[in-house]
Amino acid sequence: KGIPVLNNFRFENIDLPIMQDSEVLLQGLYYSVDPYMRGRMNDAKSYTPPFQVDKPIEGRVVGKIVTSRASNFKAGEIVSGNLPWRSQTIAHAKDLQKIDTTLAPVTYHLDILAAQHGILDRDESSGLTPIVHGPEIGARLMQKDALDCRQCHALGDQPPTGDAKTLLAPGINFKLTRERMRYDFYQRWVLDPPRYDIGTRMPKLSADGQTTKVKQLLDGQAKPQFDAIWEFLNSQSGRRQ
Repeated sequence: KGIPVLNNFRFENIDLPIMQDSEVLLQGLYYSVDPYMRGRMNDAKSYTPPFQVDKPIEGRVVGKIVTSRASNFKAGEIVSGNLPWRSQTIAHAKDLQKIDTTLAPVTYHLDILAAQHGILDRDESSGLTPIVHGPEIGARLMQKDALDCRQCHALGDQPPTGDAKTLLAPGINFKLTRERMRYDFYQRWVLDPPRYDIGTRMPKLSADGQTTKVKQLLDGQAKPQFDAIWEFLNSQSGRRQ
């Protein structure tokens, strides 16, 4: 319960294996903490394996290459990948993505919660399009015969509406969304969830990045529809935009 504290973790010193060809020694810089990790703490069938006892937690990590035996990476480069939570680790080149640090802060390459740290100087509602009757339209879009967002997500005390198969990987309670996600990340995430979490079960609601299947609301345009949903989520959280 509550926010994790240092005593929730166990730290161990280990000997890393000898680095092989196509591998790099990586120094961890940032470790992403994401809602889906809660589900991996249960030993139950799901879309992603549970964490293993006496093994390090795995998740999105941004790190700096210390030494490289991979032809496509060199020391000093910043990379990301789904890796064990270690201060240093040996990783294969095929599991890493190079980060161009001139385009955006490296924390942009983390997921959901951690991606929001380090961009505090930005207007968190920048780009939001005000929608007439936005909260009402957003609520309508979330229904079963529209985008069906509630199948995986509770709303306060109201449980998710999906079946047993859907609930193997429940999403965040919508009542908490506004406190855990900023708008600038929300608008990127909702357009293409698998881009930010390859293991997510959330579908891509806009196949072309422009429209959704719900043509009768806001002319089927994805951005206004997602903005209306955001306005609804804000109205439920009780926090200002």
